[in-house]
Amino acid sequence: MMQEDIARQDGGADICLSAIFNNSISIREVCMPIGSAVQIGHKVVVYDLSGHPMFTKLGELYGFTGRALTVRRGGTHLLTIYDELGRQLATVPGPR
Repeated sequence: MMQEDIARQDGGADICLSAIFNNSISIREVCMPIGSAVQIGHKVVVYDLSGHPMFTKLGELYGFTGRALTVRRGGTHLLTIYDELGRQLATVPGPR
């Protein structure tokens, strides 16, 4: 059985689909891109393209794209990278 991942643009939100070539398509997850990220006190609040809050992380905002957020945590030089669903992807050393 062959499987292919498909992403389609639908009204501003990417809908991630997993297509299996036996005439069925299943929705794997809805992937709304990150629209903005704002530092509020010790938290970073992430918003979607419509301005609705998506998730919050503790730490200092280091940067973001539509697909990833990077936060410096606890005053260390380590950077934690999250995806658009708030799942941790990696922790890497940052500048000192």
